Amino acid sequence: MARAVVEAEDRRFWSHPGIDAKAMARATVATVRGCRQGASTLVQQLVRHILGWYEPHPRRKAVEVALALSLAARWDRRALLWASILVGYVGDVAPQGTLGLLRSRFLQIDLVEAADLAASLKYPTRRNEDPARSRRRAQRAAWLLARLRQPPYGNRGGLLTQRHDVARSDAAPFSGSP
Repeated sequence: MARAVVEAEDRRFWSHPGIDAKAMARATVATVRGCRQGASTLVQQLVRHILGWYEPHPRRKAVEVALALSLAARWDRRALLWASILVGYVGDVAPQGTLGLLRSRFLQIDLVEAADLAASLKYPTRRNEDPARSRRRAQRAAWLLARLRQPPYGNRGGLLTQRHDVARSDAAPFSGSP
């Protein structure tokens, strides 16, 4: 699950200081061109969920960036990742979101379920949602699953190195060295 969330939401999670300058530059260019593209890191998303401040406003983004930098400097990356997973919203029809899953059978989740849940972070499920949204979520899950199955996972662009591989640290995210 942790690998799927990092791959889906923040591929440079292990290397940036809490904000992703490359993603922010890309999103700025997209905005100038009239497109919308996200650039928030998992740490920024965590800050947004903790504050409960979701309005699209430059002031909110500035506060979010400052707090994300501070939080990333103080917290272990695995703790940040787990906190992000715990508060991640996957939709109205998922029982208690990922928190319900964590309480029940998180360690038994397979790669397909992990990809589906990670895709739901971008496209949360909704009651009576339109079929196009369901298709977008399914396409993102399929894309993510294909990326997760590419061997050797973890050696592309510094995404996960042997030192930071959280595949086995899911059981104990706050123990051991990073």
